Amino acid sequence: MDKLNQLSRFVVESRYSGYPTFVIEKAKAAVLYGIVIAIGGAPSRTVSKVVAALDLLESANQSDVRRLFDGRFCSVDNSVVANGALMHTRLQEDAHPAGHIGVAVLPAVLAISEKEMRTGADVLASTIVGYETALRIGRDHAADASALGFRTTSIYGVFGAAAATARLMALNVSQTENALRLAANYASGLREFVNSGTEEYVLHAGTAAQLGIRAATYATAGITAARDTLNGPAGFYRAFSNTDKNYDHRLVDELGKKYEFMNVAMKPYPVCQFHRGIIRGVIELRKKIDDLALEKLQIHMHPFEAEFFGVQYKGPFEAFPQTIMSAPFCAGLAWIAGEASYEGMNRFHDPGINGLLDQIHVVPDIDCQRYQPKLYLTLADGQILHWREETPQDAYNLDWQSAVEMVQVISREMKIPEHAFKTLVENIKCLDDAKDLSFLIDLACELVGLAHCQTSS
Repeated sequence: MDKLNQLSRFVVESRYSGYPTFVIEKAKAAVLYGIVIAIGGAPSRTVSKVVAALDLLESANQSDVRRLFDGRFCSVDNSVVANGALMHTRLQEDAHPAGHIGVAVLPAVLAISEKEMRTGADVLASTIVGYETALRIGRDHAADASALGFRTTSIYGVFGAAAATARLMALNVSQTENALRLAANYASGLREFVNSGTEEYVLHAGTAAQLGIRAATYATAGITAARDTLNGPAGFYRAFSNTDKNYDHRLVDELGKKYEFMNVAMKPYPVCQFHRGIIRGVIELRKKIDDLALEKLQIHMHPFEAEFFGVQYKGPFEAFPQTIMSAPFCAGLAWIAGEASYEGMNRFHDPGINGLLDQIHVVPDIDCQRYQPKLYLTLADGQILHWREETPQDAYNLDWQSAVEMVQVISREMKIPEHAFKTLVENIKCLDDAKDLSFLIDLACELVGLAHCQTSS
């Protein structure tokens, strides 16, 4: 049986009652985490620009679903692009080596579930198949696609949105398979924004959701795509990597038994996931010394990470996309502030941070594992302090507890009392019992509105 067909059968035929409890709990955590990060994106001026542009594109009588930014009823297209931008703007959404898939899947799930009046169990099932589809297509391909400058979040996210939509719209296996083939034709998104510090990255997530929904809708209407869309000589894998590797060799391995979704992590800081250990290490080293005069800091990283777009950049900084990728800036901020907050990542011209950057150096090191940096801190007296990331990967796992902890983080940053989130948390915890999504959307819109008010006052 064709592998894409097997994956499509999983999307269509897997039953909610058949998912392991831990996978369902993961889906609840993903929904909570995604909405909470969207609340944290409420003050973003970039999202305001996106919403203003979207409103120019549609008439006032389009009112299928709501968008979280302001609770307005609008078209599905408007909702998913706006919600994707809101969830993605601070770049603290859930993460996997194959990209930030939730910011493409969840906007599609929220919009189509509301439009089709699906149950909470449907929401969770479509979330599971959306993530799993995107991650399986991308997990062995992502590094090569990234090296060419493509954005994994959007080139795989479009598959996840298509799969989630196919599930919610009750497509059959043949239609779902065709939706995934069509989605491959919509994959897009570039990493050049890191070098220029521009804002297009916020559109990558919502556009992937929008185009995934369209792929599923076109498949419903009977529009076809090439059978060998993934592996053909002019297919997706070759186009986005320019090699002949067999990227789908484990596409359906243990499908329905082992879930790639379980490897999705949370982000403790609004920075590139490569830098989480760097920030934690600098904060720990900082606590060990009385004199904060830093002579030199060497950051040893796996070569793929050290040589990734923007990681070694030392300025000048003019925008958030530049700082979140810069290991020197992240380390400098952690050294000066003892933390790495969203506000801190926007301190582009801070003389204290920028004054340290010439003393901070990124070193590609083949002895470093992925996500396991080593730090060598030289003090003014010549003493060298050493730190290495030894925290196991699963310590950053996205689970219910880490999602609830992010509620606390966003509550503090947005100056919203934590008890205001209580009903949201309780409703997502019991989402499988919900008859529809309306109450949850109400709560999310209310909290985003509160974040607007609190941070602008």
